Amino acid sequence: MRMGECNRCGACCLGGWKKPCPNAEILPDYTIRCKLWDKLGKQDDREVLETCGVLTSRCRDFPHVPPDLFTAEIRNKCDYYFVEIERILVTCPVHECKEYSFQKWIDAVKSLTYPNYEIFVVDNSPSLDFMNRYKDQVPMEHIEVDQSIPVNRITKSMEVIRQKFLKGDYDRWFNIECDVIAPPNTIEVFLENGKGVDWIGHAYPTRGSDQKLQSSSGIGCSMFTKKLMENYNFDEADRESPDCWLWDRVRGDRRFKTMELWNYLETKHLDK
Repeated sequence: MRMGECNRCGACCLGGWKKPCPNAEILPDYTIRCKLWDKLGKQDDREVLETCGVLTSRCRDFPHVPPDLFTAEIRNKCDYYFVEIERILVTCPVHECKEYSFQKWIDAVKSLTYPNYEIFVVDNSPSLDFMNRYKDQVPMEHIEVDQSIPVNRITKSMEVIRQKFLKGDYDRWFNIECDVIAPPNTIEVFLENGKGVDWIGHAYPTRGSDQKLQSSSGIGCSMFTKKLMENYNFDEADRESPDCWLWDRVRGDRRFKTMELWNYLETKHLDK
């Protein structure tokens, strides 16, 4: 789910609309086309910007439009502008023992309302059978791992995901375990409440449908910044739970800010 730069005026980038612009349309491949450009029939970036008012609030790259065009005067008089929003990698490690919850997880993450995210799942099952049953629904990668050490299954999977996150064009990594079901607005809640935070965790208010509320947190419903993950990895040889292992290292590091959301979301932890 990615929106690219407009091939016409170049005045937009990854993101979402402050208000729907009547002169822009989203093509099937999620690129933006400025209809006003065709109407004017001129190669004049300034005229398109001043007439249409499609501006970016923070653009990583604008090869077609000089930076000096993005002036406060133009921005203030515009009714419409394209605001860059963060690109999120939504992930989980999975094993065939979690098949009882995995389809519900898929349905939940595909129902997330945030407009700019990508799903990636790492399967650490003994064979390819489990992945083959689900790979048409979500992007998956299978890895070979020693099945006799369950913790290593998770840590190796998390490291594979971490590498993809660091190498890809993502701003944040949202990891949500395959037996955790989060509501559609989860990413928005994390971003709204975790501005400037490197690790946002969430305590699950429910485990199952008929049990008392419990506090249960870790990396199972967490969002990380690239800055954090550039400094910490997941060591396959470590026998601790990745939750404790990572938390023990990060909590004393003053370079990074962490926070935990309590009772912000009605997440559910599915027990078999």
